Amino acid sequence: MIQSILMFAAALLGQIIGASLLPKTNGFQDLKWTAISLLSFGMSLFVISLLIKRGFALSIVVPLLSGLVPLTVGLVAIWFQGEPASYAKIAMLIAACALISLAGFIS
Repeated sequence: MIQSILMFAAALLGQIIGASLLPKTNGFQDLKWTAISLLSFGMSLFVISLLIKRGFALSIVVPLLSGLVPLTVGLVAIWFQGEPASYAKIAMLIAACALISLAGFIS
């Protein structure tokens, strides 16, 4: 179980790194940052496929990532890339991501 949690964390981290590096790719013109971003996304997808192979439901893994990735990338953009943000923007982002994640658990 701990290995699966670590795998999920690695997949999440890969998505966060890949998305956070998109501004540095300069529209995929900067090959170094483009390669790092795409490799990060690719590693994440590979780990997600391994999680699904281990028996994790796609309908659980993807909504969890769909909730956590935008929230975390948004916070990275605000804290480390200097994007402006109000408390209302942050609260709405948290609420939206929570609803997306929650939707994965509804049958």
